[in-house]
Amino acid sequence: MNIDDFVIPLGDIRTLGNYDIGRRFDYEKILSLSSDEFAEFYLKVMEEYRDKDGWWGKAGIPSCSECSQEISGPKELRRYYGLTLHPKCFEKIYEKEKDDQKGLIKFYWDRVVKLDLK
Repeated sequence: MNIDDFVIPLGDIRTLGNYDIGRRFDYEKILSLSSDEFAEFYLKVMEEYRDKDGWWGKAGIPSCSECSQEISGPKELRRYYGLTLHPKCFEKIYEKEKDDQKGLIKFYWDRVVKLDLK
């Protein structure tokens, strides 16, 4: 599975001036994945933090934004609007905010909360 297959091409995204919007996922395409494929996709995205950003290597071991404990690896990592979380901490934070989520992103987060990447 290639993560780039789930990215919206930059030419298809509206931008505001020179604002760098970074990569944007095609949530409709991602949500069409089976449960196993979704888990594989999400793990690959979390592994990018190790492979491209050096987490669990030269950039150090990340700590959970909620409980401050170390996150042991990509399988234990959940990202939520810039937060770095353990699965249970993600679930705790998302539970408080899930009613504020709308559209496809809500369905995406609902699937993330159910992941078991062990």
